[in-house]
Amino acid sequence: MALTKHPYIYKAIKKAMESFGERHHITARQHFAPLLGFTGPNGHIQVGSYLNYTSYNPVAPHPFSVDHLAVLLDELGDDRKIILDAIAREFDMVVIPKQKAKADVADINLLVDVANMENSDVFRVVKESIADKVITQEEQEAILKEIEEAQKANARLKDMVLHLVTQEEK
Repeated sequence: MALTKHPYIYKAIKKAMESFGERHHITARQHFAPLLGFTGPNGHIQVGSYLNYTSYNPVAPHPFSVDHLAVLLDELGDDRKIILDAIAREFDMVVIPKQKAKADVADINLLVDVANMENSDVFRVVKESIADKVITQEEQEAILKEIEEAQKANARLKDMVLHLVTQEEK
């Protein structure tokens, strides 16, 4: 039975690897080949074939494993967000990195204003889209984009509130 290769994950992995390579001024496929178990002089070519979501070799299948994903996420550093965002989008979720610093009331004040503006954008775009009682494909995409931005702003606000230095902790 052939496994389905989901394009969203393969495209995101390729993009993250390319971004990593550009940031570090290296050929990413050559860097990642041994980490993913592709050795020898053509390891980088094997990585390219491995990440091609349009092909599948049933004789010698090499599905992308969770272990491979873990290696990539560990090695990619800041570029791991590209992959995590793609997975989150596929499942209608949002990825927000945890804040390491403690928050204060001034931080909360700024973020609540940002969240309010983003939520207002959702309201505005939806109202404009339904004015003619029909939502077009472009309007739907605009609405979803604004909702995603509002979700991110609200998630950042929530994270900041969770890391708020309360009066008792001071």
